[in-house]
Amino acid sequence: GGGGGGGGGGGRRGGGGGGTLAAGLASGSLAALLTTPADVIKTRVQCGRGGETVLGVARAIMRDEGPAGFFTGVGSRVGKTGPSMAISLAVYEGLKVLWASHAP
Repeated sequence: GGGGGGGGGGGRRGGGGGGTLAAGLASGSLAALLTTPADVIKTRVQCGRGGETVLGVARAIMRDEGPAGFFTGVGSRVGKTGPSMAISLAVYEGLKVLWASHAP
């Protein structure tokens, strides 16, 4: 079975691409976790019958599902957002180093 291969963010000229990947993964995962309740409410308001308020939807979630209802789909959000942020941050940092090396 093999673990991941190759690299952590492409090259070492920027210093510590693996650290950048880890920072992006951690920050993206935490952000996804913390914003899931707002996203759940927003999605249910958008998919509702119309006329439902944010507060009304939040109350219904709490009443019908309890606090866990606000975290419906959290695994999927963290599983998508964490790696996406890791890649985005690593690419950004890599391009920043590349552009700086070509500056006049």
